[in-house]
Amino acid sequence: MIHTSHHPILKIGLCLTLAIAVIVFVVSCDSVTDPNEGHGVEQIVISPQSADIPVGEQKQFSAHALDADGDTIDTEGLEIEWEWWSTDTEIFTVNEEGLVEALSAGEADCIVEATILVDESNFTGRDTARVRPF
Repeated sequence: MIHTSHHPILKIGLCLTLAIAVIVFVVSCDSVTDPNEGHGVEQIVISPQSADIPVGEQKQFSAHALDADGDTIDTEGLEIEWEWWSTDTEIFTVNEEGLVEALSAGEADCIVEATILVDESNFTGRDTARVRPF
């Protein structure tokens, strides 16, 4: 058995090998990126989740971004493209700010989609609410 205390060259070689292994580990850890890095958004939710609205009336819906713990994220400063639509515009319409107008009795979905633009790691999330004009 060779003891490194008797062979200084082996000591140096062992130290260099260990140093290279540590550098490779650190560099490989730094290269892994979280697709949500920079915004932390995990989910988009619409509120309310459902609404009964008299025909001719309006109801304001809103949408929020949530993190992995379900907490609301402050989206100020993030570049977000919001899109709202109705699955049946004969029953109700919805504008770009989430304001629903009931046109005729029935049921349809109000859908909101948010695309958060952060470098190359864009996030797109969507949620749906049931709207029942009466």
